[in-house]
Amino acid sequence: MDAGKTTLSESMLYLTGEIRSLGRVDHRDTFLDTDDIERARGITVLSKMASLTYKDLEITFVDTPGHVDFSAEMERTLPVLDYAILVISGLDGVQSHTRTLWKLLSRYEIPTFLFVNKMDITHRTKEEIQADIMEKLSDNCVDFSDASRNDTAEHLAMCSDLLFEEFDAMGNVQEESIRKAIQKREVFPVLYGSALKMEGVEAFLDILEKYVDNPVFGDAFGGKVYKINRDKNHARQTFLKVTGGTLKAKDLVLPYGAYPDEAEKVNEIRIYKGDKYEPAQFVNAGELCAVTGLENTYPGQGLGAEEDSDVPSLEPVLSYQVLLSENQNPHLILEDLRELEDEDPMLHIEWNEKLQEIHVHLMGKVQIEVLKERMRTRFQEEVDFGTGNIMYKETIAEPTMGHGHYEPLKHFADVVLTMEPLPENSGIVVETECPVDNLNKNYQHQVMNQLMRREQAGVLTCSPLTDVKITLVDGKSHKKHTEGGDFRKATGIAVRDGLLRTDCVLLEPYYHVTLEIPQSSVGRAMMDIEKMHGTMASPEIHGEHCVLEGDVPVVCAMDYASEVAAYTGGVGEIRMELSGYKPCHNADEVMENIGYDFREDIYHPYESIYVHRENPDAPIPGLSASDEQRDAVSAQGNVKSSKIAKSKKNSYNGYSGLDDELEAIFTRTFGEIRRPLPASKTEVFADQSRVEEAREEYLKSHPGVAAKNERKKAVIRKKYVLVDGYNVIFAWENLKDLSRTNLESARTKLMDILCNYQGFTGVELILVFDAYKVKGNPGEVFNYQNIHVVYTKEAQTADAYIERTTHVIANSENADVTVVSSDGLVQMIVVGEGARRISSREFQGEVKRVNEEGLKGVK
Repeated sequence: MDAGKTTLSESMLYLTGEIRSLGRVDHRDTFLDTDDIERARGITVLSKMASLTYKDLEITFVDTPGHVDFSAEMERTLPVLDYAILVISGLDGVQSHTRTLWKLLSRYEIPTFLFVNKMDITHRTKEEIQADIMEKLSDNCVDFSDASRNDTAEHLAMCSDLLFEEFDAMGNVQEESIRKAIQKREVFPVLYGSALKMEGVEAFLDILEKYVDNPVFGDAFGGKVYKINRDKNHARQTFLKVTGGTLKAKDLVLPYGAYPDEAEKVNEIRIYKGDKYEPAQFVNAGELCAVTGLENTYPGQGLGAEEDSDVPSLEPVLSYQVLLSENQNPHLILEDLRELEDEDPMLHIEWNEKLQEIHVHLMGKVQIEVLKERMRTRFQEEVDFGTGNIMYKETIAEPTMGHGHYEPLKHFADVVLTMEPLPENSGIVVETECPVDNLNKNYQHQVMNQLMRREQAGVLTCSPLTDVKITLVDGKSHKKHTEGGDFRKATGIAVRDGLLRTDCVLLEPYYHVTLEIPQSSVGRAMMDIEKMHGTMASPEIHGEHCVLEGDVPVVCAMDYASEVAAYTGGVGEIRMELSGYKPCHNADEVMENIGYDFREDIYHPYESIYVHRENPDAPIPGLSASDEQRDAVSAQGNVKSSKIAKSKKNSYNGYSGLDDELEAIFTRTFGEIRRPLPASKTEVFADQSRVEEAREEYLKSHPGVAAKNERKKAVIRKKYVLVDGYNVIFAWENLKDLSRTNLESARTKLMDILCNYQGFTGVELILVFDAYKVKGNPGEVFNYQNIHVVYTKEAQTADAYIERTTHVIANSENADVTVVSSDGLVQMIVVGEGARRISSREFQGEVKRVNEEGLKGVK
């Protein structure tokens, strides 16, 4: 999103005297974009910090990447911000990525100022851009270009009840009230200008100086990590914001909730400005700094009294194999990539031991090129990447309990977890309800760390687990034999055991798609979304255009932008942003292709380990998932659903295998256990009767579902429409006139009209053009968007092709065939084959009617 963030930062630093010369991105000499890759590409890749003083205002700001491929780097900085400046291009207005950023700012509750840049070269008026911002972002975005104007005060009054009451009583709104409203995200000031020409920048600084309020911090030390990198000497640096108290050089820093033995010493404190820094002896609350000496920190981590950040919402959805040459050692490359992963955790470097392959998660093509350059310049290694593959996730459908026991010789750990499904896009939530008397805090902390810091692998495809709340409810240790890593092993076993006891669901990433297209293309677009297994809201009609929104699987929509451009003649626009993970539309196919068998996965054990048992093959009641449950997961060809088939005998829906202690824990957490289904036929029939009664009640209250079911019961006859192309062109006046000047344009126009007709009706449409007089023409059949187009071969007329095709379809399929032609002989022949016939003029009326009804249905 080339809106000009770095240029605005450069202008602000120059106006306040922090830099002596004004750099430019296109001249590759800006103060903040110091990385060689950034200067070569003209984009910001890594966040940079700088500070300035303007009148009585002191600001430390972070210039973040704007390109969508580096959104994760941008999101990592949001938790440390007191205010945000959202830069919008006056040329492009509010784009899809702008809306994504707006949602993130709302999620992190960050007060926001807006600067509309490039006003010197835009063709749009300020009023048009302001209306666009208010429509797409918030009605509370207020034009502060002239805050003294009465209409500005009136707009402010509409932003909150307190501002309205003040305006109603005084006829104006006080600065202090505006300042508080901005802080509470009730008002979002908007300024306009050109950062490159220094227009509007000083006015923007004046607004910041007037309305930015100093936050209040606590006395106890707290810090939030937002970035990890290496300096020129390869020393590890942790960038953080002090959120409370004071941080001094040589202080011992403890992660939030950690034990004293996990503390690390701060060797040096650095205050960065661009790529240069000054050492500092201490930093106070509210300040940003980099520190050395901390080796186990990670972005989003809380230090001292500061809690960890929530799981980031922006993440890659594609995984790429790292391609190496024969003389490269994959283990050395893996070590290099692990260092980069330390700085960018979203890379999720994976090593496949079985295939001896490295895989990495990336956002897009630009990030791929940047990563290749990083490997070349930092490690002197040339790498390449394969094609991207969709990254799936897994979740559970019902509550479950898992038990993990790890007791090889001279080791001991026992963990009991409950797992509950959460709403979509909730991530993993971890809690503990385990009494300290059963398991001390140190061991509980190890379990919690294992659950929070490491991705838990599912049992369907070994994809990461998500949207699950995991609660530690019980555990045991041994005074003599328990060691540090024992609880990590037991925790992993407990998670896998719990997953094998319940229904698991395969998830795939979805895009939220917004289409702005001509009304004539609505039918085609709706049909496309349905074919892509998507869902859509009712379209909105705006004059000659229509806005259609929906959610579609990423795997189905990856190349759809080019299709939209094609069938709308370049007029249509499409915006796609990741909306999260939903149940996979073709789970069985994906599972079969991946071919994962949890039994063969030596890195994710599912069975508890005991030091001694008289019969090692005998199952322990209630402590591990049954063989029947495991067979349901791993049986090849028997799993025909995205859910794991469960054993009624030993599942938590009808559990009879828990020992008394574990059953008591489960009952306390989820309520009374539902017992197995009745065994006798009478009871089964009684249960079935209740099911049927409930089903009938549901259908009565959902007539649409009932009607749909009835339609499904009817015999479905596939509908075909065969159209004599030139017959239609010369029968429709608008196409006939167009053909006189350009026959190709008339053909294309007809094809576009029929694409829309097919989109509304869903028929199989074949458009036939007569090319029998074209010498040497071999004929051609191709797909144009969603219809079939045929050019007959030399010496074959369209009439002959239509007659033959009607005969073949009518006699080989249970088909409903309609032929569009005004040729009397053709009409007689096709009727003899059992087809319907309609003249070209009648068909024009039919197309008009279908289009009008389709548009009425979406208003």
